[in-house]
Amino acid sequence: MRIERIEIENYRQYKDQTFEFQRSKNDMHVIIAQNGVGKSNLLNAITWCLYNEETHLQDRDKALPILNIDVISQMLENQTAKVIVKILINIDEVTYEFCRESRFKKTKTDNMSISLADNIFFASFDSYDPILGYPRNTVLEGEQASRKVNQIFPKKVNQYFFFDNEQMNNYFNVTGNDAIKNAIFDISGISTLQRVNSRLFAMLQDKRRELQKNYPSIEPIHNDLTNAQNHYDEVKGEYDRKKHELESAKKEYEQLDNYLKNQIDIEEVEEKITKKEKRLKELIDSQNDSIISMQRFIYTYTYLLSFYKKLNKAKDFIHNKESLDQLPPPIDVDLLHSIIEKSNHGSVSCPVCNQTIDEVAKEYIMQALKKNELTSRSGSLLVEHRMKIQEMLNKTKKFNIDKKKLLKSYYQINNALKETEESLTALRTQEKTVVNKEELKRKIEIRNRLDKLIKDSERELIKKEYLFESAQKKLNEMEEKYQSYLKKMDKKGQLEYDALILNHLYDLGEKSEKNVIADFRKEISEKTYNQFVSLIWKKHTYSNVIVTDDYSVDLIHKDGYSAIGSTSAAERSLLALAFTNAMHEVSGFENPLVIDSPVGRVSDINRKKFAEVLLSLSRDKQLILLFTPDEYSKDIADVLDGNVQKYKAEMDAETESVTFVKKVGG
Repeated sequence: MRIERIEIENYRQYKDQTFEFQRSKNDMHVIIAQNGVGKSNLLNAITWCLYNEETHLQDRDKALPILNIDVISQMLENQTAKVIVKILINIDEVTYEFCRESRFKKTKTDNMSISLADNIFFASFDSYDPILGYPRNTVLEGEQASRKVNQIFPKKVNQYFFFDNEQMNNYFNVTGNDAIKNAIFDISGISTLQRVNSRLFAMLQDKRRELQKNYPSIEPIHNDLTNAQNHYDEVKGEYDRKKHELESAKKEYEQLDNYLKNQIDIEEVEEKITKKEKRLKELIDSQNDSIISMQRFIYTYTYLLSFYKKLNKAKDFIHNKESLDQLPPPIDVDLLHSIIEKSNHGSVSCPVCNQTIDEVAKEYIMQALKKNELTSRSGSLLVEHRMKIQEMLNKTKKFNIDKKKLLKSYYQINNALKETEESLTALRTQEKTVVNKEELKRKIEIRNRLDKLIKDSERELIKKEYLFESAQKKLNEMEEKYQSYLKKMDKKGQLEYDALILNHLYDLGEKSEKNVIADFRKEISEKTYNQFVSLIWKKHTYSNVIVTDDYSVDLIHKDGYSAIGSTSAAERSLLALAFTNAMHEVSGFENPLVIDSPVGRVSDINRKKFAEVLLSLSRDKQLILLFTPDEYSKDIADVLDGNVQKYKAEMDAETESVTFVKKVGG
């Protein structure tokens, strides 16, 4: 299947243009145009013609009218003009022409008052007429024409035929996997098999009810079978729903996780900021305490050092007096007065030697007290301050030790304070780079909830799988029991045989359906992997491609882990091409691919290899690629020039219409 020609009249920038795509050795066609000339609108023209939808508009509500604005400016009030897009497609030597024609009316003189008058879509093709014995032209309109389009380019998966580079990069993040599966099933005939099985099951249920009516003895077995079937359907529905819920959650989690991997973890940053701010306050308090300690140190040692010599002299003076026995002995005056007082009232013993204090001892004590009173007051003061002077002298000797200790502590606090301030500044700068913190937090919260949901669902799915297998086993047992009962019946009529045959056909159809679906997925997985490995330049990095039940795609690294989220833009684009091609081959799609900016997100180092890959694909499949001059770099040109059909589109700046499409190489 290939697109032979696209004719465009008055559609957006295209006033009257025709693209001819002639087949050559490599069925690749390159269209080069500046941004704004209408690359994306060529894609929109195709989808508008086939589906009446412009799927590649950036903002539908703010887009220019679909009717060429230069044509609008020349229209008179109440005058009409047509937008026509015609696509000719060749399938097995039969040409199909699809044409959409919309007529617009200018209701006022201003250029904004344009309304749609009518929209016509038709398809025409030659088909063999068995009565005439030769082909005749068949024309379909409206819904019939749309059904014919859906047989060739199914609308629900058109993004896998007509897409841009951004779609290629997000190819495996879309949520339309069911659409892929359903489209594959429709085209491959699996859907027909499913409908046949559903009809067989309905017929089988009717026969069983009829048997129950004619043979009351079978009623208990039939009821048990019906209950087992209902229970199986209920449990299977719950199992399938939970499985789908788990797969959807994993898919959404993977998308969010891949997105968040490239974002700042704002919650972690905010938590670090809070901790750093707390640490900064503690360090500032410590710094203030350190300054106060240093001030006390300076005050204390200023005093000690200024009196150091005098303190030494005082110490020497006291020491000299002590050596000459010129200082009073240490006497507890209060104790002596207490002994005298007690002796006046009777006999008393000395608390030190326990001897009785007689008159002689009493007289001695009184003389000692008198002598102590006569000792100079300065001597008493010297004795009293002797220890204090020594303590001050000892402390003065620790000046250098205390100074080093204080300075070390101060510098450590200062360095920690500086590091914390720098770290806090960096974190706050990092925080400011987040444009929408609340949205990022919301995504993180959703990812965390999904992570919990996945873990809970995995545990729940194990239980539901057990219940499902038990219900399936019970249903199989009841089926066998029911069939055994039918076979043992003495008289078998047409009804019994019909029931047996329908049951056999239904079992066969159900097994066939499961086998075909499994084989399809396996074949698509294998073809995707084989084609991807043949296209990729890193041959030994990946070990497998897995296509799940809902047709999600996962790329497996050689070490066994999922790598779909960490591949480069070029690798994702190649995987998208490989999967698309495999899907086309297995399901019967033989459609061409139209890609806007195919190398837009591919780095320069990979562009040449990517161009070689596209060229190799074009030997078996038609590719129509849309480039800007910058995208069609020397690396690309070196590979494609001389091997492909190349066209250049130019625009009239005054009318904003594409005025020239020419073939510039091939």
